[in-house]
Amino acid sequence: MADKPALKLSTPLPSSIAIGRGQLQMLHGYIDAGSQDVTRMSLSQPTKQDAKVKLFTSPGSGQLEFLVSIPWRREEAGRSQIIELQVDTREQGVQRYELGAVELVDTEQAAAGAPATTLGDPPLVAICMATYNPPLDRLLRQIESIRCQSYDNWLLIICDDGSGSMNWREIEALCAQDPRRMRLYRHERNLGFYGNFERALSLVPANAELISLADQDEEWYPEKLEVLAAGLQREPEALLAYSDMRIVDESGKVLADSYWQNRRNEYRDFSSVLIRNTVTGAASMFRRELLDVILPFPQAVGEAFHDHWIACAAMACGKLSYVPEPLYDYYPV
Repeated sequence: MADKPALKLSTPLPSSIAIGRGQLQMLHGYIDAGSQDVTRMSLSQPTKQDAKVKLFTSPGSGQLEFLVSIPWRREEAGRSQIIELQVDTREQGVQRYELGAVELVDTEQAAAGAPATTLGDPPLVAICMATYNPPLDRLLRQIESIRCQSYDNWLLIICDDGSGSMNWREIEALCAQDPRRMRLYRHERNLGFYGNFERALSLVPANAELISLADQDEEWYPEKLEVLAAGLQREPEALLAYSDMRIVDESGKVLADSYWQNRRNEYRDFSSVLIRNTVTGAASMFRRELLDVILPFPQAVGEAFHDHWIACAAMACGKLSYVPEPLYDYYPV
C-alpha cells in the first residue's frame, strides 16, 4: 500500500486569531503525493460553506500547492476550533489531516482587558512588506532604513509573490540578519500586489497594535515610525496617519521636495479620497481595529489598489491624520 501523502504548511498554524467584524484566515502549504492521484482537497473541519480550498500544481517540484481560506465571524469568537483537511486520492480514498486547534478571540474583548500603552512603552508596529523580484541594492537599502528606525518595537512581515530562485535566496539572506524581528513568507503562485498585501496583513500577529505598509524599494527616514505613531496618539479619532514624501532618483538627485507639488491633498473630503487614490500605502500607519474592517479585501474590479481601499475604509469609520513633512524617499522605477 502506498504511503499516506505528506502534507506541510508553509507557516505554523497560529494558536489564536483575533476576530473583529470578520477575519479571513489563510493557510498555505504543499502536499507530496508521489505517484498517487489527488482528486480533491477540502475542509472536513470546520464545516463552513464559505470556506474554500484551492489546489494548484507546482511545476517541476513533484508537489501540489494548496491555499485554504476560512472566514471567521464575530459570533464564532470565544471558542476553540479544530482545523482538519481531507485529501481524496484514487489509490487510498479519503485521508484526513488534523492541523491543530485555533482559539477565536474577539478583538473588542481582548482590547478591553489589555493595559493601555503609550509611546513611553511603545506598542508593537507590524510592518507589512510585499516583494516580487526586487533589485537587491534597493531592497537592502529599504530594509536597512527600517532597521535604523528610532522607534524600535517593530516586526517586519515580508510576503514574497513568487520571486525567482535567485531573488528568493537573496531575500532569505537579508532576513537571516535579523531573524527575531523579520518574518518571511513566500507564494509559489503569483497573486499580484493587491493579493500579496492582503495576505501580508492577514499574518499580522494579535499583539500588534499599529500597522505600517512598506514597498520593496524606498528609503525610510529614521523618525518615520515614531512620527506617525505620535500623529495617531495626538488624534484619538484618527484611524490612519500618513505623511508626505520626497521624489528622488537613483543618483540621489531630488526630483520633488513634496508629493503634493502638482495636486491637492484633500484628506478631509471623503468624496475626494473616494474618487482619487490620495493616501500612499508606504506613507501610512493605521490602528489595529481598522484591520478588522479591511480584511478580507473586496474582490478586485478593474485596477484595484490596496492603499485606496484602506484609506476609504479608514475615513468611512473615523478620520485621517496627515503629517505635513516627508518621512521617506520614493524612487521612481
